[in-house]
Amino acid sequence: MSEPARHKPPDTALIALILALAVGLAVAVWRMAPPMFEATVDQVMAEWDANGVGVVHTQGCEALYYDAHDKTDDTMRVSVRQALFALAQKRGGAYRIGDMRDAGLTHHRRCVTIEARLIPHDGPAAQSVEELFESAHILRVAVRDKQPSISARNANGQWRGAAIDFARSVARELGREARFTPVTSAEEALAAIRFGIADIAIARIVRTPERAVRTWLSDPYFFTGQGLASFQVEDAEQLTRHEQLNRPHVKIVAVKGSVALNLARKRYPKAVLVPVSEAKLIPAKARWLRKQYGDRHHILVAADEWDIITWPDAYAVRIDGKPLLSRNDHYAAAAASEALRDVVNHVIAKDRIIYSYRKWLQHIATFEAFQ
Repeated sequence: MSEPARHKPPDTALIALILALAVGLAVAVWRMAPPMFEATVDQVMAEWDANGVGVVHTQGCEALYYDAHDKTDDTMRVSVRQALFALAQKRGGAYRIGDMRDAGLTHHRRCVTIEARLIPHDGPAAQSVEELFESAHILRVAVRDKQPSISARNANGQWRGAAIDFARSVARELGREARFTPVTSAEEALAAIRFGIADIAIARIVRTPERAVRTWLSDPYFFTGQGLASFQVEDAEQLTRHEQLNRPHVKIVAVKGSVALNLARKRYPKAVLVPVSEAKLIPAKARWLRKQYGDRHHILVAADEWDIITWPDAYAVRIDGKPLLSRNDHYAAAAASEALRDVVNHVIAKDRIIYSYRKWLQHIATFEAFQ
């Protein structure tokens, strides 16, 4: 009889080596990844010019697990500002914070790379975060740039528009001067509040239940809706029912992460969604798709009524006789605190901000139609 096969004993040394490598890799990934249970600010790095102005970079990361319903939790905001204050103290001398901006969102919007300028100051050195940021004198406001008559900089770099007037009215109520920080989206504006870059944000932030429980949002200052449009009149005339849009040969261009895109995804799961980074890119993307696919596909855009009104060559798509997919949306300003939110609400009511916005939008549409 043949001798039964014997199983070779496992190589314990090899197994130990593999386990050690796996543990080492896991530790390395853990150290490189953003924090899971607490907010952190990376080491603050600065480059100083001959005039003593410091260009500062750091990255703040929110905890992955946090109480999303606690809008009073300003840990991230405080941590970023405290880190900048610590740098100013370490440097010595008198400094104040100049411009601040979001230099990039990473890790699914949990982390923000922050750029700030430390400007030499003639007075005494700042003894607190509030003095460093001149909180008693300056209101930092996040606004969208390049929106004619709403919020844009002229040839001299001066801010003009309805949102700018709104922000300055809030600043006057507080006895401060408004200082503006440009953002490209509502998400970036909300991040500017959370990470200490801005005190308030007036940046076309559509109020949603998720945002309302996490951020101090104001009363409405402009009512709007999400709609569909096409730059081809034939599409606007032919597509009149929801079932016509829920097909693979329908392509819908919308801003990534926007209310319009999420609504289109929910309503038309079979349509192909084409995301872009910001609203101003929608017309060019839609026209490019038209060149690529010709008449074989329907090319639509999903956007805020605000944008559709300001595109003079866009034709609104009326679905089941309605020009908008939703009518209950409205823009709200975001604030870093309940007290600031209350001041914003007071200005909205006192200055009738809603009417000034509607007037400016109608002006834009009329002006661009004759260009």
